[in-house]
Amino acid sequence: MQRSATLPSLAAEGTSRRLYQLDGDELANELWSVAEGLRKDNTGFRRRCLEMLCRYEGRKLEGLYAGAYTVNGAEEQDERLYRVGRMLAGAIQAEIAGGSRPKPAFITSGADWKVRRRAKKLDRFAEATLCPEQDTYLDSWELVADVFLDTLIWPFGVIKAVPFERMNFERCFPWEILTDPVEAHRGKPQNMFHSFVMDRDKALGIFGDDEAVAEAIENAPAVSEDESDISIDRIGSSKRLAQSIRVVQWWRLPISKDKPGKTAYAINGKLLDKAKDWTRNDFPLVILRWSRERLGFGGVSLLEEVATIEDMLNDTGRFMRDKIRICSGRRVYYTEHSIDETHLASNEAETFIPVAPGAMPNEVTPEPLSQSEVQWFGLNWWKLFELPGVSQMMATSQLEPGINSGIGMRTRAALASKRFAIPARMYEGAFIALAKQAVRGTRDLAEEDADFSVKWPGRRFLNEIAWNDVNLEEDQYEVSIQPASMLQREQAGILSTAQELFASGQMSPIAFKSVISQTADLESILNRDTAESEYIDKMIDRYLDADEEEWEAGDYEEPDGHISDKIAALVQLTQAYFEARCDDAPDFNLDLLRRYIKTLDKQVQDAQAFAAQMQAQASAPVPGAAGTPPVQGAPLPAPGAGAPMPPGATLQ
Repeated sequence: MQRSATLPSLAAEGTSRRLYQLDGDELANELWSVAEGLRKDNTGFRRRCLEMLCRYEGRKLEGLYAGAYTVNGAEEQDERLYRVGRMLAGAIQAEIAGGSRPKPAFITSGADWKVRRRAKKLDRFAEATLCPEQDTYLDSWELVADVFLDTLIWPFGVIKAVPFERMNFERCFPWEILTDPVEAHRGKPQNMFHSFVMDRDKALGIFGDDEAVAEAIENAPAVSEDESDISIDRIGSSKRLAQSIRVVQWWRLPISKDKPGKTAYAINGKLLDKAKDWTRNDFPLVILRWSRERLGFGGVSLLEEVATIEDMLNDTGRFMRDKIRICSGRRVYYTEHSIDETHLASNEAETFIPVAPGAMPNEVTPEPLSQSEVQWFGLNWWKLFELPGVSQMMATSQLEPGINSGIGMRTRAALASKRFAIPARMYEGAFIALAKQAVRGTRDLAEEDADFSVKWPGRRFLNEIAWNDVNLEEDQYEVSIQPASMLQREQAGILSTAQELFASGQMSPIAFKSVISQTADLESILNRDTAESEYIDKMIDRYLDADEEEWEAGDYEEPDGHISDKIAALVQLTQAYFEARCDDAPDFNLDLLRRYIKTLDKQVQDAQAFAAQMQAQASAPVPGAAGTPPVQGAPLPAPGAGAPMPPGATLQ
């Protein structure tokens, strides 16, 4: 990815000291020197990224900075007739990242009951860190989807975890990440640099408490966002509202269990903060790649994979366009001196030209394209979709012929997922990495704020989860991804699936009407996203999280008699009870669930007995009715008396 850049000044002194062994100004100078050397050696990589960006945008951009979109010449389109690469990237992004919201799950093995309950709460805690807005994105799922698009354009995409007041996740550009290619030969570098542009005032707000650091930030040269350091004057002549400076963050992974690594911020040879020990075994970065390079740290993007055939398609298209333009004009052959040549100079759509007797010209319209040329173009067009595994219907957002049912759409989605199994695994793996980064970063935040907590968005309201209630050591859990829903997101697929469920009696008329009127989400209905289900979940968590030493008699709550679907509630409670038994829950918690289930079951039995009594009375003959003599000695019902009262009911 770039040429090796070691520590020239240290090597020149003949010392064996490494970068992580330095501190203070000496560390700042060497850190800045190495990072600048790697960045200048990275010119070829930036040129490669610029070429792919121009290919994706279909415009001639002069640099990797936002101002390149507005400078003179940026509006010029490139010479390609078919910008299929952008269409392919958008289709694959929608197929893999647009249809699901992977959620990390923390799994324990052989742990006690309290650890398992903490792990379950940690699921919600990690989800809570992913839900807030991240930079310019609505949430972390939108952020990862956009970084996934970066992997389709550039060699890799980057997400940086920044624990500042809360867990923040930022999108980084691949040319900002610098590694020594010699050290990264096997894809696992031990040192990494993030060289990025930062607003000067923001840097003062974060690091400017120290007077010497604030002075260094104020005196740092302003730079443009262009990585080739095009001067600000070249970007434009207008005044700027803010100034940007270059900042470098560096990480060195631990050397061993007893020797931690190091991390530091530097600007123009000055540390922005005191260097700190780095004890994690990875960098606070999540790297996504469409396809890995066989050596080193980099990758290969989708646009790079299809660039050759896309160029061939456009070359063929331009050749065919020019040939059609040339051959579209008619050819008229005439005997020399048989027509006045001044008549041929007319540009009229139709011209009458006198011809000498017996010298009528022969007019010929040649065929512009041969059959083989058309077939060659069609072959290249088909190959452009076949190689990355994208159907032309999917790329143009159309349903394939014959696929109209919900089952057919889900089957098509399953087949597409097999074609993109490895990129889909990479996309889901990003959320596993984000969950791990969230836990590690939160642990750092909790060292400064012992009461650190997050708000988990429940179905109806926010629930606050304290870090102290979920804190687990990393060797106590593994992170996996919960199965994603296979329900279709297209309206046609949603309606078809709802019709299947309604026809089979698995959906009520009210729910079906809500789906077809688009007032309710199909997935929320199928997940029984109701107040009753949420209430039962709340009671289950309450009893399973109860502590025998802190529990009081008044903490127990009887089942609410207004639960309409008591059978479904019993099933939900029974499943939770047996899951708790499999997890070796304490007898105290199991007894609370058994008591709740027994009381609810009694309510069900009373309701069934009352219904049976009412049915028997409705079918029994009424004493004194026509043809039925009254029972001897039985009292007659009072005039106007209604049906008998249900068990336990009283008159108001």
